[in-house]
Amino acid sequence: MTARQTKRPSKYEADPLVPLVPERLRAAMDVGGWTPASLRTRMGSDENRQTLHHLLKAEDPLKCRRERRRQLARILEVPDGWLGGGEIRLPATGLGRLLDVHRRSPRFALSAARLMLRCDKACARDLARYRAEPEEKTPWPASDDVLYFLAGAVGRFGTPGEWQRTLLIQSNTPRQLTQLERRRLVSGQLLDMPVPYSEEEEQAALGLLRALRFILTPWFQDRAALDYEKFRLLITAIAGSPGPFPPESERPDVIVSNDGRQLQLDDPSTPFALVVWPSPTNPVKRGRNESPR
Repeated sequence: MTARQTKRPSKYEADPLVPLVPERLRAAMDVGGWTPASLRTRMGSDENRQTLHHLLKAEDPLKCRRERRRQLARILEVPDGWLGGGEIRLPATGLGRLLDVHRRSPRFALSAARLMLRCDKACARDLARYRAEPEEKTPWPASDDVLYFLAGAVGRFGTPGEWQRTLLIQSNTPRQLTQLERRRLVSGQLLDMPVPYSEEEEQAALGLLRALRFILTPWFQDRAALDYEKFRLLITAIAGSPGPFPPESERPDVIVSNDGRQLQLDDPSTPFALVVWPSPTNPVKRGRNESPR
């Protein structure tokens, strides 16, 4: 065998095979603005062109080498496990976990998760400038309620269906099922499997998230303060409330800033204005054995 005919071993040859979901790989590239050519260039000249082409074009989940998936995750700035079909971990619970949206639209799930993380980071920065008194050392403090409702608000803001239910008066005419919905209904899967976003619905959802990200960029960069009360009113107007549950924490009596000022709970400059706290005369009854959402 001549030198020209000698096959050079792959740098991934000794790695075990791990799952990879091509749709999520394409979603991460779209969200990050990558093309197949730019991705291959970033991965290095020794990356196998045919293998990468196969990963990008496949429709069903497949296997790839572990280090290749790790490298793709590092370049695309997504969790390695998410490329394999896992969930995106977020610092907030409840709606912030995106529930079944991963299966409806990986692009929306990834974009919403990234926006939620940026909002969470900016809100945590603002929370560090205030403290809620009395500040109880509980598993679910008031600051966690703020972050929980913020994540839910972002998720609802980016959902076109929430806007439609608010702004449109629906007719009594039943909606025609799509071909995919009819197939699932026949097979008994309609209640168990979320219907994927249509291309138009997905583009609308991504557009809403892009607009919100652009609008809030000065807040992310700490060049402007967020009016938390107006943000709560905006989300309330769209979706009824930032979240479906009352606060789990005890209602703070007063908010104290780092410079010693005492503020009311609804002061728009504090993140605590994002939460609708129960009235002191009409507290919400909660089971203390209930786990946080």
